[in-house]
This record gives sequence, structure tokens and C-alpha cells, in this order.
Amino acid sequence: MRIEHVAVIGAGTMGHGIAQVFALGGLQVALTDSDAEVLGKAIQRIQANLETCVEYGLIAEEQAAAVPARIALTSNLADAVAQADFIVEAVFENLAVKREVLRQLEECCPAHAIIASTTSSFRVRDMAVALSRPERFLVTHFWNPPYVIPVVEVMPGDRTSAEAVQTTMTLLEDVGKYPALVRKDVAGFVGNRLQHALRREAIAIVAEGIASPEDVDLIARLSFGLRLPVLGPLETVDLGGLDLTLAIQTYLLPELDRSTEPKPLIRDKVARGELGAKAGRGFYDWPPGRAAEVIRRRDEALLEMVQWLRSRGFLQTRRVSKTLRVSFQGRAILPGNLEGEALVTHMGFNAYASFSTSIHAPVESAQCADSSNPELYEKNLTDKILCLPQTTGSTSAGAVWQRVAQMGIAPKAVLFSQRIDSLAAGGLIVADVWAGKRIVTVDQLGDEFLETVRDGDRIVIREDGTVIVEKGEA
Repeated sequence: MRIEHVAVIGAGTMGHGIAQVFALGGLQVALTDSDAEVLGKAIQRIQANLETCVEYGLIAEEQAAAVPARIALTSNLADAVAQADFIVEAVFENLAVKREVLRQLEECCPAHAIIASTTSSFRVRDMAVALSRPERFLVTHFWNPPYVIPVVEVMPGDRTSAEAVQTTMTLLEDVGKYPALVRKDVAGFVGNRLQHALRREAIAIVAEGIASPEDVDLIARLSFGLRLPVLGPLETVDLGGLDLTLAIQTYLLPELDRSTEPKPLIRDKVARGELGAKAGRGFYDWPPGRAAEVIRRRDEALLEMVQWLRSRGFLQTRRVSKTLRVSFQGRAILPGNLEGEALVTHMGFNAYASFSTSIHAPVESAQCADSSNPELYEKNLTDKILCLPQTTGSTSAGAVWQRVAQMGIAPKAVLFSQRIDSLAAGGLIVADVWAGKRIVTVDQLGDEFLETVRDGDRIVIREDGTVIVEKGEA
């Protein structure tokens, strides 16, 4: 799908910067906001951003000069999205507000348009309830300031189409961003889950009198924080050794804060009106002008860092992997939530013949012994997600499934394109009841399922019988 026209809904802190990103990438952008004052200042703010980017060498003067003409301002939502191929919702972080805006967008926009939310916390499924076409909806989490921070988290929902995901990833890359795919629909995505885990511990440290806010920030900025732009947390674990991390975490994790509610310290501050910079006091005092100065210094430092990272090869041009997600709906016979690697056969599956060797010997994994099935013969069946059209039902099948389940050598799941008969289903249910280990089973996924899935594809199974096939190509 070719993207030529983008609409950004909301011209505030994030929206005007996101509009700048797409216009700088050569796209025509419609920017709208219900607040006339905010909308009226948008171009002025964008021009100031562009001047800073030119000053720090991120873009050329000619590139900056072309941006304002590509952005059309309108206070009318329907006009903003009338020609849009891609729409970014960047309104206030309130679930009810977002749902209402999404509902209005879908009523006004072309049917082919992809709608993306810039929410920093809400799940796709929690917002998609407002939409009749959830397959065209996903999250694109830009970070503030969006015209500086390179990464955008892309999070599809269970019903988001593979085409919408791929189009979004490619579009973001084309405008100079580094899209990162979040593979599960979870609150806070990846970045905010990491960030708020750190904030929870920082607040707990201050609340317990371990260190002052000033020293907490000093340690975070000038120790491990200093190396994060060049070395991520898991790469650091590898360099230090997983055995070292295991030893430290065994001792330290029981001592860390595990609260599932905000600390009284922050609740009390909010109750007293100590809301941070906007109120003049939070963990720090914020006299007039200090917040603007801190933001200016932050943005200048970030621009210098991005430029340095590029010059040193830490921000190399990426090509997005062609990750396609195709969703199928089946009937959950033995429901469950899991994921794993596909193993595919287009032939019938005879449980007794396939496991005949393994069930008579103590083995760690089951190799398919059915020589009449060349697609599976001698392949490892254990912990795979077995994808097939049908299975051979027999009075012995239940005992076979029960045995391999008890031995711990069964597949994780069995997925059928066709409806399986009661005898075959009964065999898997017997294993579930008597072996105490469920082999997740879904049938009626349709012929297209077997036409799509290949050995090695990643499969995600949901309790309602939804099966997602992720096909990654370099």
C-alpha cells in the first residue's frame, strides 16, 4: 500500500512534532486540533524545531524550508482525514477520549486508511472496541520529542492485519525512524514498562530515605544511564556474563520494590498540588523559566547525541524485516495461550505410527517414526506446534497422546485446518484429563491456514481459538 497523505489528530506536544516528521519525509500532512490556539501555534513551533535541527546538522536548510508548505492546518476533523492513507491519533492520554476520537475518525476516513494511536500506555484491544475495522488499527508510540528520538514502538493487536503492520513499519523507516515491533498487545509496550520499573524503584528509594532525589538522578544519569545509548541492558548482561546476573539477582531481587500501587509519597505530593514543573514544585523546586531551560538543554543534548551516534555507526540505516502477521480464527477444543515454532504437514497425522518408537523408550524428545509421512518423518515433534489438515482417529489414539504427554515429549499444540472428528478430539482430551498436561488444540482454521504456515514460522495461539502466524523474512 502506497502512503501519500497523512493526517495527524492533535497539534500539541506530540502531534506537531509527528506532523513535522512526516512532512520532512516528503508526505502531504493534514494537521488538526480542536483547540484553535494550539493549532495556530503549530507551524511556528515546527519552524523553531527545524531551525534547531539545521543548526545541529541533522537536516539541510533546503529540507527545512520545504516542510511548512507540506502541512495543511484545519480545525475540521472530517476535512483532515478525507484523503488520508495513514492517520495518527495524538490526543490527550485518556481512554474514553481516545475511543471517541477513533470512532469519529473511522466514520470520516477512507476505508483503506490505517489508523495509528500514539498512546504511551493503552493496549490496542482496549481502544479498538470503538472501531468496526480493527484490522486497520495499531499503536505507533513516538517518544518526546518525536522529531529527535529515533525509535517508534509499533504494536499491533490480535486483529491487526499483516498488511497494516508491514505498511506502518515501512512508512516509519521511509521517514527516517527506527520502528521496533512489539509482538504482544501489552500495556506500556516495551519502553514504558522498562521506564516505569526504574521510576518505581527510584521513588521507593527516596520514600525509604536511601538517597535524595538529586543523588538518585545523578547516579542514574552518570552511571548506567550514560552507557545506554551505546549498550542496551541485555547486551550488557551478555558482556558481564549471565552467571553474574543470576548471582546478583538471586541476592538483590528480593530487596527491590514490588509494589503494584503507586507509593504514598507520590500520592501525597499530588494531593498537595506538588505536580512537578507545571505547578512549581514536585521532587524539585521549579521557579519560572527553569522548565523551559531544562527542556532546551535536553533537546540540544539529544540532538548532539543523535548526531554523534550516527557518526560513530550506532544509528546505521536499517531495513525493516518483512514480518507478516496473518490471523486465523478456529474452534478451541483445548484452549490455551502460548506461542512456539510451527511444524507443518499437509498429510493426515497418525498418532500411533508417529510416536510408536518414542513411547516404548525413555527419550528426551520424540522423532516422528511414520515413514509414510515424508514431511514429518524423523523430525522432532516435541514442543513444536503441529499444523496439519486432519488426524487419524482411533481407539488407541487417546492412550498414545496420554503417554507422550506424561513423558513430556508431546507437541505444545496441534492445529487443524479442518474439523476433526469426535474420536480424534477425544484422544487429545483423554491426554489432557489423564496425563494432566494440556496439548492445546484448535481446529477449523481453514485451508488458507495450511497454505500460509511454513516450518519455523512463529505461531501465537489465544484462548478464544485465534491463531496468529508470524512470517519473518530477512
